[in-house]
Amino acid sequence: MFKIERKIVEFVERNVNILFMLAITGLAIVVRYAGRDFVSGDMTWFFLGWFQKIADNGGIHSLKNQVGDYNICLLYTSPSPRDGLLSRMPSSA
Repeated sequence: MFKIERKIVEFVERNVNILFMLAITGLAIVVRYAGRDFVSGDMTWFFLGWFQKIADNGGIHSLKNQVGDYNICLLYTSPSPRDGLLSRMPSSA
């Protein structure tokens, strides 16, 4: 084995965990990039309407007005049929 080959093998052996994490990260970026055009049902039903409304009303400046069709206080005070609790008020409130 040549001297440079030995150095490469030693480097890989010392840094196998870092190289593994870099490989997994690279794979995750490739998979994410491949799915960049995918539009899920959640995105279609919930997000795209709000996004279009924001874009039509001047971008970030439109956020000074209410964009959604819900009342924010109801998120914490209304009963949830999923959890059966009488209130969703945080305990610190």
